[in-house]
Amino acid sequence: MNADVEVDLVPQQPPLLELRHVSKRFVRPLDLPARIANLLGAGLSDEVVHAVDRVDLGIAEREVVGLVGESGCGKSTLGRIAVGMLSPTKGERRWRGARLPDLPSAEARRQQLKMQMIFQDPYASLNPRLRVVDIIGEAPVVHRLIAPQQQVEYVGLQLNRVGLDPTLMRRFPHQFSGGQRARIGIARALAVNPDLIICDEPVSALDVSIQAQIVNLLQNLQQRFGLSYLFIAHDLAVVKHISDRVAVMYLGKLVEIADKKTLYDRPLHPYTQALLAAIPKPDPGLRTKRVMLQGDVPSPFRPPTGCRFHTRCPHAQPRCSAEEPKLREATSGHRVACHFFETLPVPTIIARAGMANGKLSERLAAFEAAKQIRMPG
Repeated sequence: MNADVEVDLVPQQPPLLELRHVSKRFVRPLDLPARIANLLGAGLSDEVVHAVDRVDLGIAEREVVGLVGESGCGKSTLGRIAVGMLSPTKGERRWRGARLPDLPSAEARRQQLKMQMIFQDPYASLNPRLRVVDIIGEAPVVHRLIAPQQQVEYVGLQLNRVGLDPTLMRRFPHQFSGGQRARIGIARALAVNPDLIICDEPVSALDVSIQAQIVNLLQNLQQRFGLSYLFIAHDLAVVKHISDRVAVMYLGKLVEIADKKTLYDRPLHPYTQALLAAIPKPDPGLRTKRVMLQGDVPSPFRPPTGCRFHTRCPHAQPRCSAEEPKLREATSGHRVACHFFETLPVPTIIARAGMANGKLSERLAAFEAAKQIRMPG
């Protein structure tokens, strides 16, 4: 079996977007004292951040893939590579089977329009000097999807789709609330008729009730227009509610991927188990064993050898520090990057208890309540 097959994460149906062996490195140049030291023969070199390391991921038509992990693990970098905002240091992007850099320039631009992004901060991502009519309507006009004289009518349609009053299109971003700005960001992404939207923690800055409305709006739009999402988040309630599959990322690498029910009911990687165990459980009568992690996340400048999680893993063995684990299939569609997942205990109560108790269930209840509200056409 070749290496491509061993790490292939592309779902069975034809993929819309593929990331193949994608890596991203950021170089931090030496500061002035270090450069002076080099002149004296110190032999120092620039520092390199290993942000994403050999990630393979596929997103199918009409599929929602959740991407979770701690802050700084590389989720947003991977999302920016997926949408084309960053070029991978190694690896390639494929759109409907065609390698994107190999497409003719005009074709590449046309395909790039099919991939859009919703950013984490709904205020910083909107130009404060532009009115909403231009924020949403500029790209469709520039790319000749509509004529300039159609801009006002077209923007009104987009605002209506996301539940905003079209008469507000002459306002500036600072005149809207956080939830309204989030809807404007969604409308801007929809305005060029994409097939795939990268959602980079689109609700993390909003309160619970607004989060529920935005998440259900995204679901409504996905069903109406046949969209695919890469949904980046650290909130397990949001991810479970909206995703079809969930990928778990740690220090630049994917460590587990499965459909959401399998992942939440039977997490196999120790890191996934720790994430689920961290869900608060306010019931004093509910006793569950915590998965305790030791130490801090290692520096991406000098990631550990072997398994990157071994420095914090409660089940680490000598092999873990010497040999990097490959993503292996545990069951159909469930892949884990751990040498010993077959022999480790599986605390299934973690996921079940987390979903039945505490803040997580309150969040899901809010989502379901918001779902009953009829979204505007």
